[in-house]
Amino acid sequence: GQRRTHNQEFKSTRLKSYLQKESIESMTLSEIAQELSMSVSTLQRVARKEIGISLQRYLREKKLQKIKLKLDQNSISLQEASGMAGYKHLPNFITAFRKTFGHSPKHMK
Repeated sequence: GQRRTHNQEFKSTRLKSYLQKESIESMTLSEIAQELSMSVSTLQRVARKEIGISLQRYLREKKLQKIKLKLDQNSISLQEASGMAGYKHLPNFITAFRKTFGHSPKHMK
């Protein structure tokens, strides 16, 4: 019905503005869902509809974008970048980086 559509639009709008938050990539899905007063499953459904990918993937890519910027500026080492991204093992970080950007971090100038 009309009410349901309005409610979905409201949730989409709140999510879109919330995704602009500076430190959102360090938050868990539960924390984001709680902040937006919706269940995690509703959050995931609204996010996928709104951004076209899973929210977890969006957050991981956003985090990797920030880390890539620091690597581009030579302000952090690969080991530091891996840790910031939440990877305990460097090869796992490099794989995630390559999947996201199409090249490994060591090929960066």
